[in-house]
Amino acid sequence: MPRAIQVNLQHSKCATENLDVFLREKDIDIGFIQEPWVRDNEIKGFQNKKNINIFYIKANMGKVEMQKSSIYLATVYMPHEKPASPDEVARFLSTLNKTDKLLMGCVQTPETSSGAVQRRKKERARSQLSKHSSQARAAKIRRIGESSPEHSQRLAEQNQRTSELRARESRLKRSQRLHEQNVRTSDLRERESSVERSQRLAEQSLRTSELRARESRLERSQRLHEQNVRTSGLRERESSVERSQRLAEQSWRTSELRARESRLERSQRLHEQNVRTSDLRQRESSVERSQRLAEQSWRTSELRARESRLERSQRLHEQNVSTSDLRERESSVERSQRLAEQSLRTSELSAQESRLKRSQRLHEQNIRTSQLRERESSVERSQRLAEQSWRTSELRARESRLERSQRLHEQNVSTSDLRERESSVERSQRLAEQSLRTSELRAQESRLKRSQRLHEQNIRTSQLRERESSVERLKRLRAQAERQQLSTNRVRNRILANRNRLAFRYDPQLDYAQQASVLIGVMNKICSNCSAKKWEDEPNATNGVLSTVVITDCKKIN
Repeated sequence: MPRAIQVNLQHSKCATENLDVFLREKDIDIGFIQEPWVRDNEIKGFQNKKNINIFYIKANMGKVEMQKSSIYLATVYMPHEKPASPDEVARFLSTLNKTDKLLMGCVQTPETSSGAVQRRKKERARSQLSKHSSQARAAKIRRIGESSPEHSQRLAEQNQRTSELRARESRLKRSQRLHEQNVRTSDLRERESSVERSQRLAEQSLRTSELRARESRLERSQRLHEQNVRTSGLRERESSVERSQRLAEQSWRTSELRARESRLERSQRLHEQNVRTSDLRQRESSVERSQRLAEQSWRTSELRARESRLERSQRLHEQNVSTSDLRERESSVERSQRLAEQSLRTSELSAQESRLKRSQRLHEQNIRTSQLRERESSVERSQRLAEQSWRTSELRARESRLERSQRLHEQNVSTSDLRERESSVERSQRLAEQSLRTSELRAQESRLKRSQRLHEQNIRTSQLRERESSVERLKRLRAQAERQQLSTNRVRNRILANRNRLAFRYDPQLDYAQQASVLIGVMNKICSNCSAKKWEDEPNATNGVLSTVVITDCKKIN
C-alpha cells in the first residue's frame, strides 16, 4: 500500500525544507503538494531529486501514464463554506471510467461555524510566526552528520549566495529587508525570557570569542577596517534626529549595563579597556596620534559649545564626583605613580610648546580662572581657599628639606624670569594690586589674627636666620643696605622735585650739592665796595641785603 501525504507549502522555502526531511524520514511514496516553492518555473527545495518524480502542473489534477495502466492524481483545495463540492470536482469525476484508478488528496470537509474560521486564521498566523523557528529546525536536522569539509563548503556557498543577493538588491529593497529583519528580531527579543536571553548572549559571546581566536592579524585588521567603513557610511547617512536617538539609546544601554555590573566586573572591564587602549596607543604612529588628538579636541569643543550652563554644571559635578571616588580608592603607590606620570606629561608639553603658545595658554587659563572667580560666591570662595590652604599644608608637611629647597629655588627662578620680562607699567600695576590686596587683608584681620601673623612671621624669620650661613648673612645685609639706600634716595628725589621755597624747608640731612639742578659753585668773588664774598652768579648787593634792583656800578659810601 503506497504511503501518501498532502500539504500546502504556501510557497515557503522553510516549509519545503521541512517536507524534504519528513519525506526521507517517514518513507513517503506520494505527496500532494499545493502552492510549492517555485523559482524560474521549477520546484525548488528538495535535496535528493534522483529517487523522486516531480510533476508541476497549474491545474488541480493530472494523469500519470504507465506501461500497463494509468492513474489519475488529483488534489482538491476547498477553502469555502459551501455545503457541496466544487463544480470542477463533479465534472472531473463524470469523465472517469469505471476501470480508471483515482488517487485524490486534500479532500477537506467544509466547516461553516465562525469558530472554525477563527481557528484557521489563528493557525495561519501561528504558521507565519513559526516560520523562522521551523526553518531553524530543518537546518539543524540537515546539519546533523555533515563533516567539516561539507560544513565549510556549505558556509562558503551560503556566503556566496548572500553576497550575490546583497549585490543585486537596490537601496530600497535593502532598507526594506533590514527593517523586516529588525522587526523580526525585536519580536523575538520581546518573546524571549530572561533565561533564554542570557543563554543567547552567552552562546553569541562564545561564538564571537571562537571567531576572534581563529582569525589572524590580517583578518582582524580587515574586519575592523570594514566595520569602520560601514559605521562611517551609516553615520554619514543618518540625520540629526536619528543621531540623537542613537546616542540616547546607546547612553541608556550603557547606563543599564553599568548599573547591573558588580564592583569586580567593573574593575575587570576597566582593566581590559586600559589594556586595549594601551595596546592601541603603542601601535599608533605620531601622525595617527596627532590626528586622534585633533579629532578628540574637535569633538570635545563641539560638545562644549552645544551644552547649556546647567548641563555643564552637571557634567563638572559628575566629573568631580567620579574623580573624588577614584582618588579615595587609589593607594599611595598608585597616587605617587599618577602624580609622577602627570608631572612627566606636563613637563613634556611645556618643553614642546613655544613662547607664543605658552603665553596664549597662560592667558586663556587666566581668563577661565577670572571667570570662575567672578561667578563664585563668598561661601564658595572661602571654601576654595580653605581647601587650597589645606592641600598646600598637606604637601608642605610631606615634602623633605631637599624637595623644599628645590621648590623654593624653582619658584624664585620663575619669579625672577617673570620680573625680568615685565614692563614698568606691568610692574607698577602688579605692585599696586599687591599693595591693595595686602591693605584689604590687613584691614579685615582682627588684632588676634595680626598678632598671630606677626608671631608666625617672626618664627619663620628666626628659622631662616638660624639656617643661613655667614656668606648668605653678609649677602642679605648688603641687599638690605642697598634697599635702604635706594629708599632714602627716592625720598630725597621726591623732596627735591618741588624746589619752590626750598630754603624755608631746609633739611641738614640732605646733600643739596649732589642734585643736578643745583649749580651754586664756590664763593670766590669779592665785592670791591664792601669786600664781601659772593658767588659768581650772585647779583650786586647793598649792605649785604639782596635786592631786586641790579646796581651796575657800586660807589664807595663815606
